[in-house]
Amino acid sequence: MKRHIYIIFSKTPSKLGKFIRTVTRSKYNHISIALDENFSKFYSFARYKYDSPLVGGFIEESPLRYNSSIVQIYKISVNRIRYHKVCHQIEKMVNEKEKYIYNTASAMTFLFHRRVLVLDSYTCVEFATYILGLCGVIKYRKKDFYNFQKIATILDSYKIYEGKFLVSPSNDWENDEYNNLNGLFKSTWLTLHHFKKLLKRFLIGK
Repeated sequence: MKRHIYIIFSKTPSKLGKFIRTVTRSKYNHISIALDENFSKFYSFARYKYDSPLVGGFIEESPLRYNSSIVQIYKISVNRIRYHKVCHQIEKMVNEKEKYIYNTASAMTFLFHRRVLVLDSYTCVEFATYILGLCGVIKYRKKDFYNFQKIATILDSYKIYEGKFLVSPSNDWENDEYNNLNGLFKSTWLTLHHFKKLLKRFLIGK
């Protein structure tokens, strides 16, 4: 029996999202993963809270983040073994989410088509390509570089929808703290701490 993994490209309304789309010349600026056709929860690497755009990691995203946003959705059929591999990896990340951080270094070298390897750290694109490797869609290798356009080309035959994403009335924020703001002082401190952690992990991996 076939199972399905969903890849969601999104066009977010944030200033950082608009900046990413401008410099990458892409229609979309974020990628998430969903494990069910109801889209009750997304998984990705992104900011934790709205007012701290450079502080992030692995998150369980509420679909409310993308209500009325333009999205492109891909549906990938996988066998039971591959589906459980994906679910197991995501469950592991959910249980150890403090361990994973957003790979800001890689995001900064994105324009130069370079990936910076940092221990337990991903961008949303890197996370998506890792999951696509588990699905068997691509041959995943850590040093390979992928951008939005390249992934979209690979997934073209899997596309099932493009348009506005409207959430179900039953959706809520659950574990997503996107709207729980930090404030300027805390946001600044967390940003500095994030870069310190990122640098330490990068040096450990050298």
